[in-house]
Amino acid sequence: MAGSSSAGGWAMVLPWAAAVWAGGCAQIIDADWDEYTRGAGAFGGGELPPSLPVPVTWPDSMTQRCTDGTTFIDPCPDAGDRLFGQDGNYLINVPSYTASSDVTIDSVTGLRWTRLAEDTTEHDQYDARRYCNTFTDMKLWGRTDWRLPTIRELISIMDFGSTSAFPDVITPYQEVLYYHSASEVPEQTDESLAWGVWPGDFGLGTYDTAIAGGRVLCVSGSRLAHPEMAPADDWVLDRTTGLVWQRQAVPSLPWSEALSHCEELDLAGHRDWRLPSVKELLSLLDDRRVFPVIDQELFLDETDTELWSSTPAQYSAEGMLYFRTIIGDIHSSDTLVSKVVRCVRSGDTSPR
Repeated sequence: MAGSSSAGGWAMVLPWAAAVWAGGCAQIIDADWDEYTRGAGAFGGGELPPSLPVPVTWPDSMTQRCTDGTTFIDPCPDAGDRLFGQDGNYLINVPSYTASSDVTIDSVTGLRWTRLAEDTTEHDQYDARRYCNTFTDMKLWGRTDWRLPTIRELISIMDFGSTSAFPDVITPYQEVLYYHSASEVPEQTDESLAWGVWPGDFGLGTYDTAIAGGRVLCVSGSRLAHPEMAPADDWVLDRTTGLVWQRQAVPSLPWSEALSHCEELDLAGHRDWRLPSVKELLSLLDDRRVFPVIDQELFLDETDTELWSSTPAQYSAEGMLYFRTIIGDIHSSDTLVSKVVRCVRSGDTSPR
């Protein structure tokens, strides 16, 4: 992703993105919506209300590329064409970044990120937390809430349309080293493990908090909440993102059929379902859980599931990204391989 900044001043990054989903987050939701989200007010066997949009608060994956399964194609397929419904067909809540010489602000989450200076120091997690506390001590930008980000906050700035995971305007240093998070894995072994992101290859995983091997981004602002799921019979709303998920997944489809299945799905009184982007799937990751990392009581039979995303891999037009619910990581697979499909919707969604 191209980024720009000016020392001591401000630069707008991706200004074209600011109004892509105009009105979505600004909508005022009727008080009855609370009943609908719990399923208690659902009508017609669990339909979603027709007149109440779902406000999306989860940033877009930034992907604009599409593939035919062998090569990247431009432009992306039109609505009704074969392979329509890819990540590149939709821009939903695309963030823009406002950068000063030392802080970058995300337009969607409102989080403020320290802009990483060139620093080859490798920290353990304790040192990473202490490093972020120094910005609180110096009252950077007049704020006293600088901290190590959670894994959900790191995921929120991942850019799956670029060649490295994080926007350059936040950090240009994205080799194979991982970035620390404050999200520790529920105790399973004698080791103390925490979640991290390997930006060079878009990897998510865990690391030993006592080992000095990672770099640090620091964040300020309201902490992004854990997934908060409100189920009905056929769908589940994540109150923290505004995304509505199909509750009962389709067991096994190749990627092209997964795209068409979600585009044609008529469920809960709506026909604007689609195959989720990989970043939307990662929003399901709940760092309070382990093996699996999502709520399997709501999402049935997902102890160890591989969920197709609509996002092509970064380096191969033949590979499509999928999300593993058992561990919470992502991988790529050939389009002809069959995987589980769980569709998503996000209110008034229009293709780009």
